[in-house]
Amino acid sequence: MSSNFFKTYQSTLIKLILIVLFVIIVVQYINKYKRKLFGKLNVIERKLDNIQSRTTENNFIQTGYKIDNLVNFQKRLESSFFFVGHIYPQSEYVDPIDTKYRNIERPLRYLLEIAEKNSYLKIIFGGDNVENPTSGALKFLLDLKSRFAGFRFVLGNHDRYWKLYDKETRVKEIYPQRYFFEDENNIRFIYLHTVLKSGKYGLDEEQLEFLKESLEPSSLYRYALIFMHHNLWLGGYALQVPYPESSRIIAQWKNDILPIISNGLVKGVFSGDGGGETPGTYNLINGIPHFSTGWSRDRNDLPPEWLRIDLKKEGVEVFWQKLSGGNLFVKKQLER
Repeated sequence: MSSNFFKTYQSTLIKLILIVLFVIIVVQYINKYKRKLFGKLNVIERKLDNIQSRTTENNFIQTGYKIDNLVNFQKRLESSFFFVGHIYPQSEYVDPIDTKYRNIERPLRYLLEIAEKNSYLKIIFGGDNVENPTSGALKFLLDLKSRFAGFRFVLGNHDRYWKLYDKETRVKEIYPQRYFFEDENNIRFIYLHTVLKSGKYGLDEEQLEFLKESLEPSSLYRYALIFMHHNLWLGGYALQVPYPESSRIIAQWKNDILPIISNGLVKGVFSGDGGGETPGTYNLINGIPHFSTGWSRDRNDLPPEWLRIDLKKEGVEVFWQKLSGGNLFVKKQLER
């Protein structure tokens, strides 16, 4: 009887071993097949990305863009500055909360490379400078500001000025004033804060009075440029993507703000809130150019973009710049 037991046990053990060996072989085969399949899928994905990238680049060229990878490096940029919106989805970035917004084009790295070659260069970041104002993100901005004297940070809603100004010393260092102007080479740069204390978008009475006083005729400046985060004149990222209470916002721009800037020597108004689903916008309102820069997360069809503004004696030249597939696409939008 014990002999039969051992035979049965031995037979069962052999079967189990064979089953285990079979499972191992099957798993190895599946893994090998998966590697081949994923390899083929990666190749297909890269080919599709290349096709989409080429299609996007062809669309740029058809709409007046030219590839010019040297335009920002051929000469020093004493009379130029850059305006860029939403750097948090456009950076390599610093804080775990922001990793989902990395962009394969690494546009912030590109802009810093230009700034390192032109230590005086002004780059104006048009608000929402972080996704969330964590300790790591604020340290990152403060490091940028300490390294580059020409960097300016406009306040947006994600920067949470009203909540943090009295609690976080680094916020005070990054944004010592929530609105101000500065004169450089007889040009007045005016920076506004478009988040009201209530959290709504617009300009408060204090800033309207400030704007009026800033644009009074003066021998200290030839013309002025205005920078803000929210696109108040369209009441949203674009007409098809409105903010809450867009009608109120547009009405304030039309009735309260536009008359002020129309009476001043304003050569351009710039917003850094192009939105996640739209490219930048250009509108000529009362003869004044209005720009809003777009941004992208990781979309090939909406590559990161910014504006380069070349300062002339009596006006400005404005160029769109887009970074796609490692190439810089440039288009002149305005000369006035």
